[in-house]
Amino acid sequence: MIIGIGVDLLDVGRFQSVFDRFGKIFLQKIFCPQEQIYCDGQFNPVLSYAKRFAAKEAISKALGLGIGRILCWKDMEICNHPSGSPFVVFSQTSHQALQSFWPGLKVHISLSDQPCYVQAFAVATRTIPFSG
Repeated sequence: MIIGIGVDLLDVGRFQSVFDRFGKIFLQKIFCPQEQIYCDGQFNPVLSYAKRFAAKEAISKALGLGIGRILCWKDMEICNHPSGSPFVVFSQTSHQALQSFWPGLKVHISLSDQPCYVQAFAVATRTIPFSG
């Protein structure tokens, strides 16, 4: 069962401006330590950070929660499978809260980029037990 979908389109230039203005303070507020290590190790760190930022926005939209009340920026860690496909890991506290709302919740994400933009798409689903 689909709970919600979310999409976020982000202008990389605009993100670069925020990055240039606030630097590490901004990164530490929004991104988990492992995300920072991953992004800093990429050919274009700003692009990697922008995609993860967009993913967090798309996830919050798919869940209909926004950022701040139940789900904070660092409650969502955007990771990659060895194949490169992205996935989200929720903090233990937010995972428990989300599971209380939607038992069996799963969030699927997809990330894309073009020279000037990044896009993230999220689908929140849950399994419903069959009641034969």
